[in-house]
Amino acid sequence: MKGKLVLFWQSYGPPLEAVGIILLLVGNTYMKHSAAFKGIAIAYWVICLALYIITAQSYRKMRFWLFLVLGLILAVNQLFQLIDTVG
Repeated sequence: MKGKLVLFWQSYGPPLEAVGIILLLVGNTYMKHSAAFKGIAIAYWVICLALYIITAQSYRKMRFWLFLVLGLILAVNQLFQLIDTVG
């Protein structure tokens, strides 16, 4: 099973990561008051991050660090906005 997951992530990982970052950016700029969209964007980023860590043998590449740092900044910002929106 892990072999299929690695092949899937090597093939489709970069576009899926880009979608995750785009979701975070849209949630951070245009959907500031949508708790559902922010929750989906944060969950999608966390799933992509978990898949990236599980499947990549040498995941410490520039793409990973860019995805991690940019996504972490956006996800934390959205998490605070989500808490503010819900609470």
